[in-house]
This record gives sequence, C-alpha cells and structure tokens, in this order.
Amino acid sequence: ALLLRPSGDPARALALDALTRLAADRAATPAIAERLADRPFWREGFLADLGRAAAGRESALRLLAALKRGPAPPTHAEVTPVVVALADEGRYAEAFDAWRGLSPDAGTALARGFDAAQDGAPFSWDMPQGHGATSALERDPDGRTSLRVDFDGDEEPVLPRQVLVLPPGVYRLTWREMAETPQAVMGWSVACIPGLAPLA
Repeated sequence: ALLLRPSGDPARALALDALTRLAADRAATPAIAERLADRPFWREGFLADLGRAAAGRESALRLLAALKRGPAPPTHAEVTPVVVALADEGRYAEAFDAWRGLSPDAGTALARGFDAAQDGAPFSWDMPQGHGATSALERDPDGRTSLRVDFDGDEEPVLPRQVLVLPPGVYRLTWREMAETPQAVMGWSVACIPGLAPLA
C-alpha cells in the first residue's frame, strides 16, 4: 500500500524517495500506475520530478504510458516535464514521440496550428513577450484562430516559434497574413537545431 502524507512531513520525503527507487523496477510499474490512477494529491509533483531527473526519465515514461492505457490518463502538466527534459538533452525525436503519444493536448500533426493548446512543451507555440513585440492568439467570430504580433519595427525581439520534428522529405511552408503597414517587416523562417542554421 502507498500512503503519503501532506507536504512538510519528513516521512513524505522518505516515502517519495522510496517510490522513486521502486519505479526503476519495471515489474513495479503496474502496481504504481494502479495507485496513481486514484489521482492522489502527490501524483503530479511525483511524475514531474521523476521526469526531470535523468535517472528517473525512463521510469516516468513507463508510468505515463501505463496511465495512458488506464482510466486516469496523464495531464499535460504531468507529461510536459519529461518532454522538456528530453528536448533539453537534444533528444528531440524521443521528446516528440513522448509528447504526441502521452499528452492530451498534442494531437498527431507534425506541425501545430494556432488553435492547438499551449502546454509548455517545445512542440506547442512559444509566445515570448519582451521589448519591441507582443504576441497573442486571437479567435475571430467564425471560430478561426490566428496569430497577432504587434512589432515596433526597431527592436530585435524573439518572435513566436515552434519546434518541429520532421522526417527527411520535401516540405512547403504556406501562410496567409494581413499587415497594417504597406510593407511587411516580418516573415517566417525555418532553422535547424542545434545552431539555428537557416533553412528557409
């Protein structure tokens, strides 16, 4: 039986540490997933910490996959930490597969439209806010979602971006835009990670 006490109790830290070690054993995955399916209050924090730790990453993926098959599938807040950790290590293909397979907000498309949820994973839209530009997703009366960027034309801000994992092939980038100035001063670009070498 797994019984964890409220935060601040020293016994809770010891119990979570023991559970983390137990999760490394593949044979224990079904039992732990069964307990997590009850959505105990410590579930999200446990899965997030497990996914962020290099030693716990594979354990987290196994548990999330087991939960996905059960009555209490993982939330994006439980999936995103391990996805971000894998991407930070440069394991983009693994991160993308985990995100698409486990996150309820991911979908199956290689590229996400502006109507996709922003869940904090690198594969959803990142909307940096800073000097010189602001970005927001706006929905029109017809229900269509578009990206609005207000740019002062002087600064060099980090603009909206999305990480893609594409198999080898030929691709075409298309879009529709509307600008309030006669000559648009912004455009789309495609760059390769690492190094952000421009491709298009």
